[in-house]
Amino acid sequence: MSKNNYIKIAQSITSTKLIKIESWDGYSTLVFIRTSGATGLYSIDGNWADSAKFTRLSGPLGKDHFNAYRERNGNIYVKTTTQSEPLTVTSVGSNHVFKFEESDKDVDSLIVLQ
Repeated sequence: MSKNNYIKIAQSITSTKLIKIESWDGYSTLVFIRTSGATGLYSIDGNWADSAKFTRLSGPLGKDHFNAYRERNGNIYVKTTTQSEPLTVTSVGSNHVFKFEESDKDVDSLIVLQ
């Protein structure tokens, strides 16, 4: 395998708090979301406002493991359903336009995606 044939981890965050996945330029990225031994692969289409999408591509993770939300401006948020089991969100590829960070935003102000 040449040095260019590998999956590049662009960034990763682990938290029991709400995790904000912010996109500035409306790009898409792939993320692995992991908790308590289960992993899922998701596509995040960081388009603006109502066009932002969060799509499960594979894996057993779902509503029992975490909740996904969208802000009116298009930012995506995820949060574990169990405080004792943190979520790890890892982006794949070299997409530099996404920013991961913990957030104190009230989930009642967000649109539920899953």
